[in-house]
Order: sequence, then structure tokens, then C-alpha cells
Amino acid sequence: MTKANGAQEKARQTVVFLGPLASYTHAAALQRFSKAGYELRPVTTIEDIFTAVANADGDRGVVPFENSTNGIVPATLDLFANASGKYGELEIVGEEYVAVNHCIVGLRLESVPNDAAKPNLSYITTLYSHPQAWGQCTKFLSAHLAKAEHVDTSSTSRAAELVSVGKDPVVAAISSALAAKHYKLDILADSTQNTSNNTTRFLIIRRSPTSSPAKSGSDNDGTGWKTLISFTVPHTTPGALADCLAVFKAHDLNLTGFHTRPFSSQADGREAAWRYIFFAEFGGRRGESSVDDAFRELLGVAESGRWLGSWEDGTAKG
Repeated sequence: MTKANGAQEKARQTVVFLGPLASYTHAAALQRFSKAGYELRPVTTIEDIFTAVANADGDRGVVPFENSTNGIVPATLDLFANASGKYGELEIVGEEYVAVNHCIVGLRLESVPNDAAKPNLSYITTLYSHPQAWGQCTKFLSAHLAKAEHVDTSSTSRAAELVSVGKDPVVAAISSALAAKHYKLDILADSTQNTSNNTTRFLIIRRSPTSSPAKSGSDNDGTGWKTLISFTVPHTTPGALADCLAVFKAHDLNLTGFHTRPFSSQADGREAAWRYIFFAEFGGRRGESSVDDAFRELLGVAESGRWLGSWEDGTAKG
């Protein structure tokens, strides 16, 4: 390898995504990052993505965050909560939206007639897929695969890979047409999701830079930007959560998402059951006066708070 080629290889950043190849997260990574400028590397779990980025084994990570049909991805939120502190300081720097068209993929039985409009899948006994897919395809599953056993996998493409390796025609997967092609499987039924506009939002993460964030000022326009923060409240203080939410209204910030997850860690380092961490997503960006003032005020009434990132609104693309 020449010095020039070596320098070029070093310059290429590594993007870690939920694999294997042909997953929806892979599609989001390809949508965001060109193959020429980045090395795309699949990993097995969402936690592996956080670990790789935190340990500098990856420059960027692509994680599934929310689906328009089945809602938030709990595993991703739990990792952003970072209760153990093992992931250091990571931040969100972007988002990508991917249309999700689920298929039933497997090995076609020639002895079983199959009409695309009225698929006969009664012979399938076992169905592999990612947990999010079950909730996105409830209508089709109850109508055509009500008796099939559901087996969770780390991703929909992993489900297709397992079916391909097993070569058992009574075992199928909910996956994508891309995965079916990649693993040389038949599409037994197409468009099995509950809604035609089924879409998943993916977030792009990186290690937080050591330099200071942008200085606050009225000329830092937050139009077309989003921010995500997390916070906890004193569990026994009446109105503590209401006080925190009032901060957003006071600073004219539009909450576009609000999520809750169990969070056992307390401010004093001990653990306790029935405690929660809250995630608030709103319009605006760090460095914008109203956003920075609101965050400072929130820290004054919350038990703890973390800035998880500001990024450009991905819905504005195209």
C-alpha cells in the first residue's frame, strides 16, 4: 500500500450499524453515508453500536429509535439512559427516515399453491423477526399466521439469515425484500405491515467532542433543528414532573416527543425500584438562547439532566 492509499484509508471513518447486511439499519446507514467516504461495519446488537462508538471502535453509529406504527425502540432509549455510565458522553448528530415494507420470506413449497393476494402460509410453524416487526404486522399475522410461533431476533435481516441457513420450508421470517434477495429467499407475502406509510426513524450518534458547545445567542437560529434531553425528578416531591414540563412552555419550546423508561439509579448512587427517567424531544438547538436558558432552568428543578444532542430535522429532506 502506498503512503497516499494508507492516508486515505485512515481518513475513512467507520460507521457501525445493526446488522447483518441488508437490515433496515444498513439501509439507513447507506442513505446517510457514502461507501466511498466511510467504512460501514455491521454489529449484532444495538448495545454493540453504543459500545463501539464509546470505545472509539466506530466514529459514528446508526441506531433505530422510533417507528411510526409501533412507537419507540425501548432498547435504544435504555442505552441513551446510560444508567451504568459505561458509554461515557455520546451525542446525537443526525437522523434518517427509512420506509419499512415488511415481507414474509422463506423457502417456497411447490406443493402449496400461493396467491399473492391471498397467501396460503398455514404450513409455516415458526416465524423469526425483530420484536418491533411483530407490532408493525399484527393484522397480517392474525389473519395468516395466527398459529406460528414467534422467535425474536436481533434484527429483521438476522431473521432472514437464520431462515436461509436452516433451509426448513416451515420456518420463515418477517424481513425486507432486500434481505430476501441477499439471502436468496422467496418472498411469500409482500407489504405485511399494518399501514402503507410505515416508517422507522434512525439516529446518528458519535462521541461528544471535548470542545465547548456553541455559545448561546439570539442569532443562533434553531429553526429546522431538534434536540433530545433526558432528566429525572425527585420521586416523592409532588408536582416535580409538572414543574419540569412547565419550563418548556415558559420558553416557548414545542415538545414533539416525550418518553419514559424505568431507571433504578438514584442521585446518591443507590438503586431503587419504580423510578423513571424522562426523555423530552423538542424543536430548537443548543446555542439558541431560549433552548440554553430552558435547559439551565430545568436543571434547577429536576433531580438530574443530560443533553443528548441537537441535529437538523431529517423530515425536511427531499
